[in-house]
Amino acid sequence: MSFLKKCVSAVLAGITCLCFSAGVFAENPIEPPVIKCTRRIVTITAQEGATIYYTTDGTTPDENSEEYTKAFAIADDTVVKAIAVTVDGTSNIAERTLPSPLGDDDPDGWAEIDELLEDVSNHSTITVEAEKNTVIPERILDKIKGRDITLVIKVADGMKWTVNGKNVEYARDTDLYITTGEYIPKSVIDAVDGAKTTQLHLTNDGDFGFKATLSLSVDRENNGKYANLYSYNSTTKELEFRAASLVESGRTTFNFDHAADYALVIDEKSHADLSDLAAGEGVSVNEIML
Repeated sequence: MSFLKKCVSAVLAGITCLCFSAGVFAENPIEPPVIKCTRRIVTITAQEGATIYYTTDGTTPDENSEEYTKAFAIADDTVVKAIAVTVDGTSNIAERTLPSPLGDDDPDGWAEIDELLEDVSNHSTITVEAEKNTVIPERILDKIKGRDITLVIKVADGMKWTVNGKNVEYARDTDLYITTGEYIPKSVIDAVDGAKTTQLHLTNDGDFGFKATLSLSVDRENNGKYANLYSYNSTTKELEFRAASLVESGRTTFNFDHAADYALVIDEKSHADLSDLAAGEGVSVNEIML
C-alpha cells in the first residue's frame, strides 16, 4: 500500500496523519539519518532496514534522489541533506554543511575522526585528508591500537601513510609530515649508485610507536625500476640501506617505524643485492631490512 493510501485509510479510521507534499510523515517519524564527515569523506547511517536518499546541491531529498550505498567525497562548504525511508514512513531531513571549519571544539582537526572511531567496526578503513593536520593525536592511535582498523592518511600531494591498529605498539602524538630537500651531505649521497636521488625528511622526533606504510608517487617513466631506500646515520655519517621496492604505476611503497632523513635512490637494479651495491665511502650495508 502506498504512503498516500495509508494516510487516507488512517484518516477514515479516525487516526490523525500528517501529509506533506515532500512525503508522508507519521506523528512520530523515524529517526533521521546521521551524517558524518571524515576529512571530506561523507558517511551516512540510519536505523536498520532504512533506505537513505541524499542530495549535495542544497535541494530537498526524496525517493527520487541519489540513494546512499557507500561513502563519498565532497568539496568545501557542501550542504548534505538526507532522509531515511522505511515501510513505515520517511524521517525528517538531516542536514549538515561540510566539512566543518576547525574551531575551539576541534583544535587539532581530528574531532570527526575521533567521533567516527566510536562506532566503526573492525576491518574498516578510514581515509584522512591531513595536509594541514599531520600530527596524529595520541587519543586516535589509542583508539585503533590492537584493532583491525586502517587509517589512510594523505599528508602531501602524492604521499600517503597507511596505519593499521594491529601494528600500533604504543600511542603518542606522532607527526607524519614529510618534506623534500637537501638534508644529507652531498659527498654521502654521491657515494651511492643511482640515476636519481630524492631526499625525504620526516618531521617526527624518533620512533613512531607503530609500523606504517608510506606510498610515494614517482615519475611513471621509472616504472619497472627500483626505488632503493637509505636512512642517514648522523653519528656515523653514513647511509644505511633499508629496502628496495619495485616502481609500479608510478608509485613505490616502504615500511617505516621511526623518523629520520632518508634518501630514495632510483636505479635499474635493486641495491638489496650486495654484489651490486656501490662500495663507496659513506655507505653501510649492515642494517638491511627487507
